[in-house]
Amino acid sequence: MALSLLAAAQHTGTKPSTILRAILSGRLSVERDGEGSYRLDPEELDRLFSEDRRVDPSGVPLARLRVVTQGA
Repeated sequence: MALSLLAAAQHTGTKPSTILRAILSGRLSVERDGEGSYRLDPEELDRLFSEDRRVDPSGVPLARLRVVTQGA
């Protein structure tokens, strides 16, 4: 199932502008539907934006985050 630009950003935990930059730079292939909207393959998104490359809103790569509970 192909994803829209916004859905692709949500799927990868990035901003739509990040997805668009990947498209425009040629790192991510894309199809367009009849209305001209982007349709992106989730598997290709997962390849390019793998878990170890994603960052949380603070800018820290998710692969480097760890959960710490108080009192531990």
